Amino acid sequence: MSQYIHLSTEPGNADSLQQVKAYFVGAIKDKDKKEAEEFDTEFQDNYVDGCDFHVILNLFFKHIKVITDLPHEKNREIEGCFSLMISLLQFLDSEEKAAQMTEELSKILVSEKNHPNLRLKLLMCLYNLFPPHIPVRYPIFEKIIKFAFDTGLYDQLIPYLNQLEDWKLDWNLTAEQEMSLYYTIQNQLRDLNRREQAYDYLQRYLGIFEGAPETYLEDKTTEEGAMQVMKDALALPKVFEVDSVLSLAAVRHLGRKHPKFMELMDIFCRAAKPGELIKFHKANQKVFSEYKIDFELLLEKLRLLSLASFAEQKQEIALADAAKELGEPVEEIEKWVVKAIAEGVVEGRIDQLIKTVKIKSTLHRTFGQKEWAHLETQINKWIENIQVLRTLVAKRSGSSELGDIAASCVELAH
Repeated sequence: MSQYIHLSTEPGNADSLQQVKAYFVGAIKDKDKKEAEEFDTEFQDNYVDGCDFHVILNLFFKHIKVITDLPHEKNREIEGCFSLMISLLQFLDSEEKAAQMTEELSKILVSEKNHPNLRLKLLMCLYNLFPPHIPVRYPIFEKIIKFAFDTGLYDQLIPYLNQLEDWKLDWNLTAEQEMSLYYTIQNQLRDLNRREQAYDYLQRYLGIFEGAPETYLEDKTTEEGAMQVMKDALALPKVFEVDSVLSLAAVRHLGRKHPKFMELMDIFCRAAKPGELIKFHKANQKVFSEYKIDFELLLEKLRLLSLASFAEQKQEIALADAAKELGEPVEEIEKWVVKAIAEGVVEGRIDQLIKTVKIKSTLHRTFGQKEWAHLETQINKWIENIQVLRTLVAKRSGSSELGDIAASCVELAH
């Protein structure tokens, strides 16, 4: 958090604005004594009762480079000068002037890359100066994410991206602005090799096109995004569910032009076994080279998903049966079970003594009507169990308090 200088709006020798003016004069004098005298005179002529702070800010901005060029050890003084200028914005006599001067000040802060941490901190302070509904906020945020990326400080910004969906409501963005924001962030994250996060923001970008006319889906950037999100779905080691990607209008539209790639996506999505992927690879090796798909990585993911499908709705599976299902030697299957558990595809444990896997839960490869029906059955069972528990508690304790707690659980389950 920047240190804000107390600003007195009453001219006088001791106020903070006079102190910052004196600091400017001293810094300018080191380079040009005459220019320092002219600056001092112009300031004194304008800093009078009822003065226009727009004029004062313009005067500071005109000579700001003398401050931004100061060495790193002067950061505290630089921060003080900028903090005061940020504070002055609230005393401007119109929103138009405030917007204009805020834009100019933010441009000054991103114009160079010396003092990067300080500049980023001041940009954030400038952003926080305004209430959420003020239009100047979003342009400042755009500069913040670009500056943080350009100066290698993006890690400082990552935690704030979690609040993006809430902030977006305050900004009242147009669809075009929202698309630009998501696409910019996914590009930045991708360049930083944060591929899984980039994949998430790329899906958000493409999600804006749901219900859009065909002409929007034909846009080159949209098609490039749709192709990239499909490649990500297959290539990212931690991505096992692709239903959400295949349901995107932009992906479905592009899929018509790339039928073989969509066939590969379909193999990965539905409950196909590794042998089907191996067969597809032998017949379509050009697909893997053309779209830069790592066959071995995809085969590994499909083995894990096949194991999850085989174990679904079972309490226990034999290692020998799992090996047969995956087409793997029995002596190799245990490593795949261990990897599936490590990746969260299967939740369970291996019983070495009897060569089985105790299953607690598995990842659903798809979530269609069958899965919804199963979930409904499970919920109904939970509700029935809670109702039985409520009856037992009421009978044994004669207390309504525990019964009320159980009743609340039933309402929550509904």
